[in-house]
Amino acid sequence: MLERRSPWAALYNFSGAVEEFARILQEELDFLLEAQNADHLRHNFDEQPGVRFPRVYHEYTTKWYSSWNSSKGRRSPRSSA
Repeated sequence: MLERRSPWAALYNFSGAVEEFARILQEELDFLLEAQNADHLRHNFDEQPGVRFPRVYHEYTTKWYSSWNSSKGRRSPRSSA
């Protein structure tokens, strides 16, 4: 609807951008999907010394809640936070 009222919205496909943002946000908030991604990362870095990722407790993880172990360590020097 905005595209019919605003030339810039049509030019930049504003509605499409909003739809894509909503889809990606839903994926990011799906903790079952995030748990699978964490498992893939941990598996991919199994052979790298000094690199560890938290273990996901799948028996306590749902679409709306995730449970991870905590571990002591330090951030990567390239980390922004």
